Amino acid sequence: MEVEYTNKLSRNEQEHIIHKVILHDRVSVGAGAPRSIHFGARIDGALIGGICGHMELRRLYIEYLWVEHCYRGNGIGSSLLKTAESDAATKGCIESRIESLSVKTANLYVGRGYKIIHRLPDYLPGLPLIVLSKLI
Repeated sequence: MEVEYTNKLSRNEQEHIIHKVILHDRVSVGAGAPRSIHFGARIDGALIGGICGHMELRRLYIEYLWVEHCYRGNGIGSSLLKTAESDAATKGCIESRIESLSVKTANLYVGRGYKIIHRLPDYLPGLPLIVLSKLI
């Protein structure tokens, strides 16, 4: 048997891999496919912030939270976070998790009720990985 290894996968092949992992690992514990969650913030039609993540096993996983630099400090990120948490709670989630490579950003999440549950120093050279969690 000769196996060829490649880094060239179509989108369908990538989705096939994800589907197979879900069938193998997650179905046995009652999880289906992760459900996407995303919200945006606009001013005059222009996107100035957004939040993206997924919900799985009664948890909200925030993957990305971004606000355009010139609009930071105005509560937009906090509002996006609250919106995602509220929406996830109505869909059965009881916890939210988020990761950060920035101590300053992690402290902002702590100020919004998150607790640091894990810290991995030098995850990237000079940067920690900080995992935070909050009951919603």
